[in-house]
Amino acid sequence: MRIIAQLCIDGTIEAAELYKEAFDLTLGLTVKHDDGTYAHLSLMCGDAEVLSMTEKSKLEGAAHLKGTNAECHAGNTRAFDSPVTVGIYGLTKEAVQKAYDILKKDAILFDPEGPKSLPWLELDFHIIDKFGVSWEVGT
Repeated sequence: MRIIAQLCIDGTIEAAELYKEAFDLTLGLTVKHDDGTYAHLSLMCGDAEVLSMTEKSKLEGAAHLKGTNAECHAGNTRAFDSPVTVGIYGLTKEAVQKAYDILKKDAILFDPEGPKSLPWLELDFHIIDKFGVSWEVGT
């Protein structure tokens, strides 16, 4: 089994660069719309795809995505609150701090005190980034 998170967001070009920097990822398969945004983008950690992205505003009429953050109603794509947080674990303390410092820029919600120790993780943070993606990142 293989599980990856697919992010249906607006701003895929900027988000791809942000996540590449925050998590030391590389681009995998990319398919672009005419305007340069991503119809599909794979972000890779080594040979493994860990995230994929698609431009939410381009999903009009995508009935197969009903029930996701790209849910379509009456021809309009709209976001709704998702119960999902993307978790990335097993990072070094330095990598956790780096991801926090990058993702907190223009974030919707973050702990200004930064990453902290939890009973089950040496260092951890939760953040909702500027694209509305909820992350939990830890050692």
